[in-house]
Amino acid sequence: MGREWPGVVRSKGYFWLASRPQFAGLWSQAGAVARHSCAGLWWAALDREEWPADEDSLALIRSRWQEPFGDRQQELVLIGMAMDRQALVAAFDACLLSDAEMARGMAAWQTLDDPFRSGRLTRKKPAFEQPSGRPHAARSVIIGGLRNPPFFSR
Repeated sequence: MGREWPGVVRSKGYFWLASRPQFAGLWSQAGAVARHSCAGLWWAALDREEWPADEDSLALIRSRWQEPFGDRQQELVLIGMAMDRQALVAAFDACLLSDAEMARGMAAWQTLDDPFRSGRLTRKKPAFEQPSGRPHAARSVIIGGLRNPPFFSR
């Protein structure tokens, strides 16, 4: 997908990057302005002693939990008009690890090229609002129609 996202005016959400399995990435785009940052650590990356103690929070964490990856997931929302849903889904799916890559496990994923070497995904604060999504880590990132744009290293 080497072009703009026709019809997309806003996108936002969380992403799980294979090379940084402990961190929840945060994505936000409005028009031509796109931002990414660290939303915090996935609950699965924390010791249980660091989890909240109240039952409502624990119930929310459990509702989004899927073994063996815990709460790690992809959840991106695209808002726009006349979007080509099929093309967008195919482009995002192409960023996901294959089943064979997933089977290699987290230690192997951390040897993959890391588009966030700049350190933007290093904040050590737990991410609480984790939406549910497809349980596959991303091997690459598509931003504004460009796979790993210039501000990322591949």
